[in-house]
Amino acid sequence: MSENKRLIADLISIVNKENLSADIYERIGYGQDGIQPDLEPEKIPAVVVKPTSVQEISEVVKYANREKIPIYIHGAGTAFKGSPRPKRPGSILLSTQGLTSIDMHEEDMYFEVGAGANQYELEKLLLSRGYMLPMNVGSKYSATIGGAVAINTIGHMVDICLGKLIDYVMGVEVVLPNGEIIETGTRSIRRSAGIDYTRFFAGMEGVFGVITKIRMRLLPNFKKAYVVGFFPELTDIAHAFMRLYKEKLPPPLYGELLDKKACVAPFRLRGLGEPKGNMGLAITIGHTQEDADQQADKIAKVFKAEKAVEARVVTSVREQEDYWAARDNILNILQTPEGEEKLLPMGALETSVPLSHLADVIEYFRTGHSYSILHEAKLFIYGHVGTCDLHGLWCTPASWPLEKRLRCRKEALLLENEVNLMWGCASGEVGQTAMRIPFLRQRWGEAAYSMLMDIKKVIDPNNILNPGNLEGEGYED
Repeated sequence: MSENKRLIADLISIVNKENLSADIYERIGYGQDGIQPDLEPEKIPAVVVKPTSVQEISEVVKYANREKIPIYIHGAGTAFKGSPRPKRPGSILLSTQGLTSIDMHEEDMYFEVGAGANQYELEKLLLSRGYMLPMNVGSKYSATIGGAVAINTIGHMVDICLGKLIDYVMGVEVVLPNGEIIETGTRSIRRSAGIDYTRFFAGMEGVFGVITKIRMRLLPNFKKAYVVGFFPELTDIAHAFMRLYKEKLPPPLYGELLDKKACVAPFRLRGLGEPKGNMGLAITIGHTQEDADQQADKIAKVFKAEKAVEARVVTSVREQEDYWAARDNILNILQTPEGEEKLLPMGALETSVPLSHLADVIEYFRTGHSYSILHEAKLFIYGHVGTCDLHGLWCTPASWPLEKRLRCRKEALLLENEVNLMWGCASGEVGQTAMRIPFLRQRWGEAAYSMLMDIKKVIDPNNILNPGNLEGEGYED
C-alpha cells in the first residue's frame, strides 16, 4: 500500500469516509487563503479531513503526532497572511467547519460555540436574542468564529470602544499537539486573575493547539446612530478623528474611511450618484437611542469643523446600508466601466499607526515611499480610521506581466513592514505569523522571537501544528 493510500485509510477509520477528501480540487481549494498565489504542487495537502467532534480531532492529531505528519488548521480560509496554507509536503488539512454547535446560557451571561460556526449566522442568532457579537470582519459571511478567536480580531470595530475579542472569551476547549483535550478559563463573568491558560490559545494563531469550542460572554445590544461625511482631502478625515479623540468624545463603534476613487464604483452600483468627496463613516452606540443620537450629532459637528463639504446623521435605513456596504464590499472597486482596462488587486497592506500620525501615514502611502511599482499602480486607501488601522490596495492593469504584478504585491508587503516599524506599531486586524514573521522578528527582536520558538518546542516538540508559520516559510524574497 502506498504511503498516501495508507494515510487515507488510517484517517477514514477515525473520521469516516464522508468526512475526508482526497479530491485534488478540494485539496487545492482548502489549501488556499484569501490573498496568496497558487500553491506549489508539492505543498498541496495530501488529504482534507473534516471532523465533526472534538474526539475525532483528538484522534487525528494523535495519529499525526505519532506519524510526524504536519497538520494545517483551516477555518474558512479567509486569512490574509498565508497562515492556513500548507508549508510542508504531505500534510493533513484539518477543517474545523464541522464544529457548529451553539449553546446559549443566558442565565450565566455566556454562550458556547463550536469553532466552525459561521460568524454571520452566529451574529444573526445573537441579535435575535437582543445581544451583539463584539466583532465584524469583512469576511464574516464565510469566516468562522474559531479563526477570529485564534487571531484575536474584532475586524472593523474600534478597539477602544468595546475592546478586543479576548475580552469576551471566557475560556476555550483545545486539542493539544499530542491530542490531549483541555478546557481553559471560567464560567463566571468574573475573569480569572493571574494565570489564564486561555491566552495560550486565543490570539496565538493555532500554533499551540486546535481551538474546538469557545465560551464567550454575552453582550447586550446597543442602540446605534450613523454619521456620514464627505471631505475634500482624505487627510481631512484623519484630522476629524484625531480631533474627535482630542475633544474626549466617546469612541465610536465604527470609524471608517474610503477614498473618493474607491467610492465611485460602489456608488454607481447602488444608485448613489457621484461621491461628493472622500467618505468618512461613524457609528455611535448608547444604551438609549437619545444617547446614540447625541453622540452622532457631536461627530457630525466635528466632521464639519474639519472641512467636510457635507456631514450629517443618516436616519434612512436604506442609506445606512448603502454607505456601509460601499465601504465593506471594497472589491466593488473592480467593477470596471465598459471600455476601460480591467484592474486586478495585487498589493494590499494593513498598518496600525499612532493617532497623532494618521494624516502622515496617508501621505506616506501616496507619495512618501520609494517603491517604484507601487507608484505605477492605482492606489485605493480605505480602512478603520477610528481605530488608527489603515489599508492600502494597489491594483494593476490586467495587461501587466505576471512578474511585475507579483512584484507589486511584494512591494506592498515591504511598505507595510516599513510603516509599522517606522511608527512603532503592528497590524491590528489579521495576525502576525506566516508571511509577517520577518516583521515580527524586526519589531520585537530576536530575544522575543526565540522565546516564542522555545515555547512552541515545549508544547509541540514534533512541530505538528501549522509548521512553517512561526518559521516564516513561504515568505516571498
